[in-house]
Amino acid sequence: MINTAKGQKLLRWPISIVFLLESILVCLLFAAMAGGPTPDVNESHYWTKAYSFWDPTYCPDDLFLQSSDAHWVFYLTLGQLTRCFALSHSVWIARWIIWGAMSLGWTYLSRTFCRGFGTSILTAGLLVVLTRWFHLAGEWVVGGAEAKGLAFACIFVSIALATQRNWKGAWIWGGAASAFHVLVGGWLVLCMLVVWILDLMINAKAYHSPWYRSIMTQVPWLLGGALVSLLGLIPALSLSYGLDPEIANQGARIYAIDRISHHMAIWALNPFELLSFATLLVAWVMLLGPTYQCADQQWVSNGAWLPGEVERSEPGLREYHWAEPKLGSIKILTSLSIMSLVIAGCGAALGILILDSEFQWDQGIRWLRFYWFRTSDLMIPMSVAIMPFYCVYRSPLARRSQPTVARSGPSPVAATFKWGAAVCTTACLLISLEAANYWYQFYVDPRPIADRLSLPSDKDRQRTQDIYQNWKKVCVWIANNTSRDAMFLTPKNQQTFKWYAGRSEVVCWKDVPQDCESLVQWSLRTQDCFPHTASDLGFALEDPVQLAEVIRKYDVDYLLIPQYAYQLKDRVGNNLPYKLVYPESPDQKTTFVVLDTRRWQ
Repeated sequence: MINTAKGQKLLRWPISIVFLLESILVCLLFAAMAGGPTPDVNESHYWTKAYSFWDPTYCPDDLFLQSSDAHWVFYLTLGQLTRCFALSHSVWIARWIIWGAMSLGWTYLSRTFCRGFGTSILTAGLLVVLTRWFHLAGEWVVGGAEAKGLAFACIFVSIALATQRNWKGAWIWGGAASAFHVLVGGWLVLCMLVVWILDLMINAKAYHSPWYRSIMTQVPWLLGGALVSLLGLIPALSLSYGLDPEIANQGARIYAIDRISHHMAIWALNPFELLSFATLLVAWVMLLGPTYQCADQQWVSNGAWLPGEVERSEPGLREYHWAEPKLGSIKILTSLSIMSLVIAGCGAALGILILDSEFQWDQGIRWLRFYWFRTSDLMIPMSVAIMPFYCVYRSPLARRSQPTVARSGPSPVAATFKWGAAVCTTACLLISLEAANYWYQFYVDPRPIADRLSLPSDKDRQRTQDIYQNWKKVCVWIANNTSRDAMFLTPKNQQTFKWYAGRSEVVCWKDVPQDCESLVQWSLRTQDCFPHTASDLGFALEDPVQLAEVIRKYDVDYLLIPQYAYQLKDRVGNNLPYKLVYPESPDQKTTFVVLDTRRWQ
């Protein structure tokens, strides 16, 4: 064993190289499991907003783009890519930056618990699988380029530091996560605060000072993290600052109940997601026993499994941990997971309480919109991904590089090898299946996810692709043949009009604003423009007089409607009087048509 400082310094370099290599492989794995064509589900939402942030002439009259900005740090950093590159290129650059940051953070977190080469890759893949299929309220971790991706990267580092009881660094990184996404980082910091105080109170002797004195030493770092988090907190608070309480309550109801209740209220969650998360929760509970048993034991030089306290009290026992990582406390990670479940439980109770007529409905809904299930959707999958590999790493097999010594009793190495092989094989199988399933979806339907979720589909695959290509063609025609300040009334269910056409639209169902005042306007516009359930047929079912009133009210320059709705108008005798400008011939099959409301047929 090398004892010199020079020798230890030399041995640190291979560890750093391995860390970087694993981080690169984790980044490539993220790309393999989430690198579909742009735009992803939220990218058309985030990046048109980022484009408008830096170019006020981009869609100058669009309600969503002109509403208050909630993610200043994201727009000030990655959003600047839109000043130099097209939207699609900006997103791809941002994706690699985010995946790279997340891979560095995750590798650091994973290697805090186990440093076996390749372990970080397997745990990262499991994280993707578990967050996609076993979430409670639709939270995902690895996906498109948006603000919470950078927040998750900071969270991984913050949790790694917290599990090593390096609370000073944890507060700073937690504040950075809150700066990028105030809810993602804020809930985690709240969990860490509770766990940190409990840790100080329970382990006061280990810290050699009363718990309240230990708190005082952390105050400067807490304040530092809080100051950093203000970059995300101030924009969030400004969304409802100074508003009339009635408007604030109405906006909260529109956001949390009418629009995004499937993320907020326990009674609106998908039953399959409830069942899948319950299954993951059972697996997490079952893993706690073996994990805690490994955490309380050490492999020492005489080959026996002994509790940590016994090892420290026995004279003459040598340790071989000088070249090993500073193992994080699995109990801290578990405590953070429990706190996330407590927060989720409070959110579930709040969702049930607002159903009671005697409860303060408006105030309850204003609290409901804070995504109470978001942290548990991260912490439980994260713990389940890490704990099996932690058990393998803390086993005797992980100490095989130590000097050979006489062992008393049966060797547990064989059992450990079987357990480790089973864990790695299962992880590789799940990751491979998920990656294959992800790309198989694009083989079946190669459209970007944002278009797949919003544009019409057909049983005929070729017909589905024709609809998508015709949608892009009409958007490109609009971008080339209309003024930048033109206002469009578009189909309700699409979400990529601004992405392809770069023009303002009266309202878009996907692009829901964040501030309460704009939320109220968004709701009114939705009711005015799409009064019928069959939204794509709404233009055909509406009375032309009522449609003309909407056009005058919102100063609409063009109608973009499905071609079959336009033809249905002609068949039923309520044809629209506006000039058809796309396509050139009414008989041409284009799926979508454009009508100029300023010109009459």
